[in-house]
Amino acid sequence: MYKNPKYGMVYGEVIRGPLCRLAWASLATPKENKQKGDDGQPQAPKYEATFVFSKDGTEGYDEFAEGLGAMVGEMLPVFNEGRSAKFSDVEYLQDGDGQDHEKYPFYANSWFIQARNKDKPATYSNELNEEGSEWLPKEAEELKGGNLVIPYLQPFLHDKGLKYKLVAVRFVQDDGVKFASSGGSSRNIGKLLMALDSDIVAKVAPKAPITEAATAAPVPEVTAP
Repeated sequence: MYKNPKYGMVYGEVIRGPLCRLAWASLATPKENKQKGDDGQPQAPKYEATFVFSKDGTEGYDEFAEGLGAMVGEMLPVFNEGRSAKFSDVEYLQDGDGQDHEKYPFYANSWFIQARNKDKPATYSNELNEEGSEWLPKEAEELKGGNLVIPYLQPFLHDKGLKYKLVAVRFVQDDGVKFASSGGSSRNIGKLLMALDSDIVAKVAPKAPITEAATAAPVPEVTAP
């Protein structure tokens, strides 16, 4: 855990996210940032992506929620220290049912996470090296909207709540679902977001054995901002 001494933001440890659909990805080239900083000047372009997953359940969500909840529980007192306006709790996820489904049909019955980074995030394939100790890299351009992926995120607290720094993305499977640039899909809406239950997880789970070391290997070491 790290607290920025000047701005008071508190950074947690990198955490492995659940199985998600990749959307609005700018992983190869940073996206222009229209937001302005404290000095009134436009902020630097950032790499970013949105990660969408069904409310009906997805592989890895329980572990993600448990680990994130414990981490944020430790971060909140550090963030609140010395502040007049204190957080008692924060929202971890954004609700897809609050979005315009006519424009963005893939948000229906889903949670989503948006993550950004001024530095280019690492991108990995779903194949292990010969030793089985780390994931092999994958070109960022090969990751497409609709792909099943696992994000690696660094949560941090600031004045507007809980945000995520995008550290890495691991490709899991391209099962044919495509998110068009307009936010729609080339598939029928009823098939757009598959229910990620145990049957589907069995189909998309990596064939290679995944050890604890292999799972952790692709997460780069994160130094204090």
